[in-house]
This record gives sequence, structure tokens and C-alpha cells, in this order.
Amino acid sequence: MSKLLRLSVAGSLAFVLTGCGSSISGEYGGDDCLFDKLAFDGDNTVFVTMFGTEQAATYRIDGERLILSGAGGQGGLVFTRNGNNLEATLMGERMVCTKL
Repeated sequence: MSKLLRLSVAGSLAFVLTGCGSSISGEYGGDDCLFDKLAFDGDNTVFVTMFGTEQAATYRIDGERLILSGAGGQGGLVFTRNGNNLEATLMGERMVCTKL
């Protein structure tokens, strides 16, 4: 019985670790965020609202980094995930977008 329990726990842990960091969803923004809102739909699409205008962009996740790309994959703003925050440096300034 003990061996079965250990295998079950190991399998569950592997499942959880595989899922960690592989997706993002929800809305991010706040006073220290350049964007009014970043709305992630969990399908590699993010809706970026800035100055009252919403545009769709794509993103990919590489470990704790989230790389945001514009239309056609152009550009590439790199965020680092830190708890409930997405942090980036833009034009030498630190930007923090907090989960709303």
C-alpha cells in the first residue's frame, strides 16, 4: 500500500509541475503598468488596451518569461512573471502589471 501511495503522490506532483508556468489567464494592469489592461485568454492571445484602444497580440511562455508579440509576430516585449505580477523594462523604466 505504501508503494502505491508514493507512486500516486509522485504522479500527481509530476502533473502539477508540468502545468506550472505553462499558461496564463486573467487581466493585468494597475498604476505601474503602461497598459490600461492586458487580458489573457489562455489561448496564446492577449487583448491589449492602451489609451482606450484594444488590440489583439500573441504571446508565448518560456519558463518564467512571457514574450508578447504584435501583429504578425513583430516586436517582442519580455515580461518576467513574479507572483501575481508581470514585470518588464521598457525604455529603461521598470513596469509592473498586477493581476486585477
